[in-house]
Amino acid sequence: MAVSWTMMFRKHHGIIIESEICKSIFKAIHQPSQQIICVKSLSLLSSSSINEAYLLRSILSTDDNYNIHPNILSLLSIKYLPTLTINNSIYFIFDYAYNRDLATHGLLYGGTEKQLTNEQIQTYLYQLLSAINFCHDRLVYHCAIELKHLLITRTGQLKLSNFEYAKHAVLPTMRINISDVSCFSQSPPELLLGDRTLNSSLDMWSVGCVFAQLCSSTQIQPLFHGNH
Repeated sequence: MAVSWTMMFRKHHGIIIESEICKSIFKAIHQPSQQIICVKSLSLLSSSSINEAYLLRSILSTDDNYNIHPNILSLLSIKYLPTLTINNSIYFIFDYAYNRDLATHGLLYGGTEKQLTNEQIQTYLYQLLSAINFCHDRLVYHCAIELKHLLITRTGQLKLSNFEYAKHAVLPTMRINISDVSCFSQSPPELLLGDRTLNSSLDMWSVGCVFAQLCSSTQIQPLFHGNH
């Protein structure tokens, strides 16, 4: 029987995964099933919350159960719970499938003591490219590919997350603004020089930056600082 997400959830040991002005992400337990989940609260006034829900539920879902690609973090449910809501927030309930993100992975395994192996790098890159290919086949461009958005499960499976900045190119003439990408240091030079074409090159440049970071002994440092 499918799990009902209308029931209350509670924070798991009070763990806050991430907190920003417009959103908060925390680890929680769905009390009826005792399943560990990841809950992201977003302001209803934020267009990014509507965009992420639309892409994950309407464009990238492969069936009526909202299953997506195995290398994309699953959105289990979207809830507006008045008893939990502060400042008109909406709650995204994700599968809690990760042990760390690749930025944290760099902290733990980077440096001269223990770098990522070639096999690990190849595995992560293959999984990332598989997820990106799935998105691009549906004309969805992530626009925020960086280490902290690449989650790694305990079994070594990569999960692409955070579709807040993603764009659906419903028209071939769609354009993108420089403010529509999450990280200048991962942006292709043509975008920084004024080209506003929305296409796969935005993500593929970022994938190349991630690959270079994984091969580096200091993965957590951006390849380009993006301050010029």
